[in-house]
Amino acid sequence: MGLGLKKRTSQISNINENPYNAGSGPNHPSRKTDRNSSFILRDISLENIDQLVYKEFNRKFNLAGNPIDLILLDTEVSAYKQLHPEAFDKVKEYLALPWFLVWRGAAKPLFKVNPAKKDVIYSIPTMKPQGLVYEEYVAPAPIYMKFPYTFKFLTAFRENTNQVETQIIEYFKNRRNVLIQDGERFEIKMVDKDALGELVVADREGTGRTLYTMTYQLEVIGYLRDSKLTQKREAINSITIDLSERIEGKEEILISQSVTKLKV
Repeated sequence: MGLGLKKRTSQISNINENPYNAGSGPNHPSRKTDRNSSFILRDISLENIDQLVYKEFNRKFNLAGNPIDLILLDTEVSAYKQLHPEAFDKVKEYLALPWFLVWRGAAKPLFKVNPAKKDVIYSIPTMKPQGLVYEEYVAPAPIYMKFPYTFKFLTAFRENTNQVETQIIEYFKNRRNVLIQDGERFEIKMVDKDALGELVVADREGTGRTLYTMTYQLEVIGYLRDSKLTQKREAINSITIDLSERIEGKEEILISQSVTKLKV
């Protein structure tokens, strides 16, 4: 007597298949529709990922009760003089410490994506003269990638370094966190889970004052999506069966024809 492992393995394999496949039947889960919502597929670009990270960490941590502004190095640096005039040294004309900086490195793909494979992502039942028709929206699979980010915190006081480091340890106490963009959930975590950050102590401009630099390597696990690649089509709602006979030397003669409507 067997344990039925082959049968159970087959069942698990079937469950793990992507259910939103093209040409699915009327009772398929991909045909379920939330009638109270309007379908709008939103773009997810590199700029969206950068904005998501900025919104998460800008003024997230505090020093002596004051939130720390996050500086995107990809933006116009001179704009910060207008945005935060109180932080600029009027004599030396530079942004006063502490600095909390971030920039993104080159994205790295996680999986191969077949552009020819397009899944049904949404289905809308519509009544037409020929009967009930499902209007399906199909799109290629999103491109899953790693987006590396480098954070640097620079200060002239060790106490400030300790405060920021304590807050970052608290933020990553579960080793990862979730970022939400238009209802989509992305993961952010340290590149090296065993090394939260690196501290470098150096002399500041030869003045004898110490400069503390904390560096953190983070990565966001997410994907990019282009709404312009979405296509609309009508699903098959009927099957026509023709029974014909061809006599030698003559045209094909249609004997009977039957049309079967798919139940909904």
